[in-house]
Amino acid sequence: LTEAGWPPGDVVNDAGLTTLKWFQTGGKVDVLSALREIEAAEFGFINENKSGQIVFHNRHHRMNTSVSTTSQATLTDAPAGALRYNAIKQMDPLKEVFNIIEATVRGFTVQASAVLWTLPEAAATNDSPPIDVGETKVFWAQYPNPQSPAQASFVSAWTTLVATTDYLAFDAADGTGENLTANCTVVLTKFDNAMKISISHNAVRKAYVTFLQARGTPIYENDPTVIKAEDSTSKTKYGERTFPIGSRWIPTTDEATDYTNFILGIYKDPRPILRLTINAEMSAAALSFAANREVADRVTVVASGAADLGISADFFIEAQTHRVTNGGKSHKLELDVSPTDGFGGFWSLGNSLLGVDTKLAY
Repeated sequence: LTEAGWPPGDVVNDAGLTTLKWFQTGGKVDVLSALREIEAAEFGFINENKSGQIVFHNRHHRMNTSVSTTSQATLTDAPAGALRYNAIKQMDPLKEVFNIIEATVRGFTVQASAVLWTLPEAAATNDSPPIDVGETKVFWAQYPNPQSPAQASFVSAWTTLVATTDYLAFDAADGTGENLTANCTVVLTKFDNAMKISISHNAVRKAYVTFLQARGTPIYENDPTVIKAEDSTSKTKYGERTFPIGSRWIPTTDEATDYTNFILGIYKDPRPILRLTINAEMSAAALSFAANREVADRVTVVASGAADLGISADFFIEAQTHRVTNGGKSHKLELDVSPTDGFGGFWSLGNSLLGVDTKLAY
């Protein structure tokens, strides 16, 4: 977020519980996609709060944060309820059933420093690129490129260019004449799979870049390993429903095993997913609720009266939509909520019977 220009004061982060060994975007991924890969590696949650800050929750956030462990309000269909919703809808629970969880672990190996890219135009071919007086010419060294090994993935560190070793400039395209290398100024911007090379010079005549190369420490990708967790009972009942974890950066197969088992325990069976609509302008309690609740807050939903859903349980707020119309006189709040039992019932040492009335977390 900092590298993308987002102010550090507008970020609220939990400390991650998974330590990534590597992370890179390749320079072609938008910021949100990069954030989602980090989110998925942690099984965390990224959202924007009502203050406009970007918030990152680690995977234990809903297990040990007060607004997630204690219900903040009761939303009810009871006529005398203090906080009533005016519409409730149960979404298709089968969309959230997954009984095969897949995680891919990608290993990487650091190689010795080497030449990773060379400018094809050179003195030998008499087509060296010119740089006029007062001009700055920009070259991009890319890695991997067609000359790289098949397992080449990205660059751990680019080497700062050294005059005469990594670049040469003469006043003739074939590399003859006066050596102007000492007159050149080189500015570098380094990325995970590219280096921007900006070259200018202070000579009184045109210079030609007769040789240019980029060195660095390459990273090779090893054979990937796929880890799966499956539940045969769920597969028999609902058919095979696969969920591939959307991150390339799960660090080890041991972590991937814990991760897939953790998700399987939550999603192998149907869970009620609800959408509620509240007229926030109808009461002070409703307006206060709309103004103060955040994603991941815990609320109690009672839908055992007119709604006739037989639900009285705690849920997490997953999304909020506010529609304010009629000059502010109408304020409709739409909530998507998910059951809290996916983040409860975990095994506690000395207090629980593992595998009977609890499930594993990590």
